[in-house]
Amino acid sequence: MTTLMSMIKPLAVQGQKIEEMSAQLAHLVEAIAQPAPALQPESPTVDEELVIPHPMKVVGTKYRRTNVTKTHIIDHVIKPYCQDADGQELPDAQLKGIYSNILALRKVVIEIALRGLGLCTCSASSECICGAPVSSTIPLWSQLTTDYKSRMVEQFKAAVWAKQKVPMSKCARQWAAMHMLEEGWGTWAKKPRNIGRDYASMGTSENNDI
Repeated sequence: MTTLMSMIKPLAVQGQKIEEMSAQLAHLVEAIAQPAPALQPESPTVDEELVIPHPMKVVGTKYRRTNVTKTHIIDHVIKPYCQDADGQELPDAQLKGIYSNILALRKVVIEIALRGLGLCTCSASSECICGAPVSSTIPLWSQLTTDYKSRMVEQFKAAVWAKQKVPMSKCARQWAAMHMLEEGWGTWAKKPRNIGRDYASMGTSENNDI
């Protein structure tokens, strides 16, 4: 009897973890899917007012786009639109906190996208509980279709606006959201354990819904 009970208990705990994870994921998907009603239009064009231009640098006598950094995101996208109750700029610590919150939202959006491709996002140090087959890699950002990446960008912008009131949609050609998602996707691609099916056609089918 003792042996039987010792076997049942771990199974019950594992089942509870699966139910908890499913409930959490469903809640996050619902939260991210919420629209950003106060931000219209969601994807402004580069010639509209208040558009946030891509960071530039001077090369010789010409301006060139520069590589986007955390500082660019904070200074150009977060700081101008996040003030205190008196309309004053927030201290650096709070601005960095908002950036960290955006990183957390990015992680959720990418995990949902990976699961949409049949990939597991269980931690490399824990046991996989979703039942996906094991593989050694995930598709590169460059291997995803433009349409698939665009849908990720729209979800990310909506989540950032809904949760942090940071208007990423004002960025010309969505440079901030695109940079952060590509950077985050690359981090997942370097993880030692990534799980999923055949990656040759990942993100190329219209059935791969995020």
